[in-house]
Amino acid sequence: MDYARLAARHSGIVHRLMPLGAEHAPYSALDVVPVTDEPAPSTIAHARFSGQLAWMRRTFDTDCHLTGDGGDSLLCSPPIILADLFAIGHSRRAVVETIRWARLRRLPVWPLLRSAHRVSRERRAAALAALATELGGGSSRSTADGDIGWCGIEPLPSWATLQARERARTVASAVAERTDDPTPGSFATVMTGEGMAEVGRSARADIQLAEAAGVALHNPFTDSRVVDTYLSVSLGDRPGPADYKPVLRAAMANLFPARLAERTTKGDFNPDHYQGMRTNLASLHALADGRLAALGLVEPGEFRQTLTMMAAGLPVPFATVEPALAAEVWLRALGDTSDVAWIPRTTESDR
Repeated sequence: MDYARLAARHSGIVHRLMPLGAEHAPYSALDVVPVTDEPAPSTIAHARFSGQLAWMRRTFDTDCHLTGDGGDSLLCSPPIILADLFAIGHSRRAVVETIRWARLRRLPVWPLLRSAHRVSRERRAAALAALATELGGGSSRSTADGDIGWCGIEPLPSWATLQARERARTVASAVAERTDDPTPGSFATVMTGEGMAEVGRSARADIQLAEAAGVALHNPFTDSRVVDTYLSVSLGDRPGPADYKPVLRAAMANLFPARLAERTTKGDFNPDHYQGMRTNLASLHALADGRLAALGLVEPGEFRQTLTMMAAGLPVPFATVEPALAAEVWLRALGDTSDVAWIPRTTESDR
């Protein structure tokens, strides 16, 4: 909030604060999330997201909203850039950037250096095939936050059924078979490009949520010209993973105060999510025995226990639980919505 006020004062922007109540907490009102083409990224925060748009429309007659979604995915170099540097022989910079990354994430240096060097020689298809094998065995190794590799891995959740794990194994195996190995020096570009493709695709669902509130949502960072421009920067000129959006910082130097440009972290919304989960735990428990369970993908009892542990503040990855909840909410919205009636278009020849 301090940074927002500072930016507003510096640029002469009229800064208005939106009042938030308990009804805007994460995991609230999931039964009224509209139907979208796929589970929307903002599903869990839909109460706040839709409330924000409704407030903007009511207060300012807003009909358009710009979001910064995708900025981190595009402008923050992925850790695999360290393997890129080793792969093209830039070992000195690779070591320096790895040390900086280790210090930032408070990780031991030597394991990161070993990972970066190993990945620089590892085929991507082989890494995916190894992941498929682990999933087929009913377990997966967990990579530390900030580690270097072709695919980030979370521990298999206890509530995932054998059928769910087999489907995940099948997907990983199929992707491994059709994956082309990137050339040395292009690892980060390929991973960033694929990440932005996913952000752009899933953004459509958030756009549909905004449409339901009467506001057009736009994602400038997913514009193909913006993506192409950034990815055209050569590897030698790309920032290391420890640098926080230096290209954006330089581009906006005349628009924002220097203190804002010095920022290297983002806000943490985890406390809000824990509070929202505690408040809405009963309704979340009801979601456990739903469409995903009927499809044989979720063990309801284990899932409810996991939700209870999360609400108590125990270290359970949001990255595995929230996508499952979003998928369940989406499936229920689809099931509760009437089928669209398609009417054949009449042409002159039909008359």
